[in-house]
Amino acid sequence: MDAYLEGADARVGDEVVDRAESTLEGAYVPGGTGIRCMDTAMRNGARFLRLKTMASAALAALLLGACSSDDGDEGDESSGAEFPLAASEVCDGVLSGAAAGDLDALAERDRFGEMDGEGNASVDLAQYLVRLRSTNSREQEYCTIGMDTASPFMRLAFGWDERDGDFDDAAQDVLVYSSGSYAYALDRGALIYFPCDIPDRTAPGLLRARLGMPYGLEDPDKAMSVLNSASRAIADGLGCLEGAGLPEGRPGRAPE
Repeated sequence: MDAYLEGADARVGDEVVDRAESTLEGAYVPGGTGIRCMDTAMRNGARFLRLKTMASAALAALLLGACSSDDGDEGDESSGAEFPLAASEVCDGVLSGAAAGDLDALAERDRFGEMDGEGNASVDLAQYLVRLRSTNSREQEYCTIGMDTASPFMRLAFGWDERDGDFDDAAQDVLVYSSGSYAYALDRGALIYFPCDIPDRTAPGLLRARLGMPYGLEDPDKAMSVLNSASRAIADGLGCLEGAGLPEGRPGRAPE
């Protein structure tokens, strides 16, 4: 088993999960009510503490009132603007058919926000494909999906893998799916490896697609559906969909 497998897949995705959590939980997604609430309280606290004649009970009441009333009003007015996208539109429309419905079901929401890997508030598939073609990186963040929570809900990333396509010893005790060369789901994420040979590219032609969910992956079948649909869009944009082995619709679980 090579060093990369020992560092990620052979530990049943521990490193994958850790990286997903640290990136997702540290990312800024508009509409995080907990963040706005805490920020409002800190600003008001600094202002009113300078008024030495104010009683501590009144100060506490003012802080709590600013947090609850201001944030609630702002959330009601701005939720439509901050989370304007349907599942079929998010991440520049890479989710089609059942995959869009599966995202709605996973999130228990039907409106989302997005952020690309460079911190922009919208995702551009064409620009991402240019970057992906020109790099040998193991991972390039594509799209972070947000909703009305302080932390992002889902992250999609792609990158090039150097292995030769032998996945017999890749990861144990995981749910394996029939997609690409090898696909499996973990507690808080899913991965698909698929071939993608591009003309004039001398580096290995195996792409790794990764989906991370910091809140946990309650329905791996739906998560794999989302990742497979996004992978098909990436493969199609790179011109390698035909040989990628990515099925239309939701991938089935591989025979044991």
